[in-house]
Amino acid sequence: MVNLQLAAEVHQLLAAYGHAIDRCDAVGWAHLFHEDGVSTGPGRPDLRGRAELETWVRDHPRRDLLHTCTNIEVVGERDGVIDVRSHFVIHQRDETGYRVAVVGSYADQLVRTDGRLRFWRRHATAR
Repeated sequence: MVNLQLAAEVHQLLAAYGHAIDRCDAVGWAHLFHEDGVSTGPGRPDLRGRAELETWVRDHPRRDLLHTCTNIEVVGERDGVIDVRSHFVIHQRDETGYRVAVVGSYADQLVRTDGRLRFWRRHATAR
């Protein structure tokens, strides 16, 4: 049985990720990661540590995107690392509105630091 408190915290973290990246909030987005956190995904270099994460968002602002995360599942927890998987849809705005630009999945490893969950590893795979 999944701990409902943990599930709620995971949902909040994943929602905060989407909101921060959509606002191009480089500092806020980077601080959703552990100080040595890693983000990997298609179409960009692997980002390691908050400084690289923050710089990437600041250097690549995209105000035309809208991130949605769904089918969020806490897979397990071991040695303080929480495994989570989910799906995402990224919509891109053009002259007619938003259209689906990318769909895929996330494989996350979360850790608790300073009393809150943060991404230790986040890997995105486009489909």
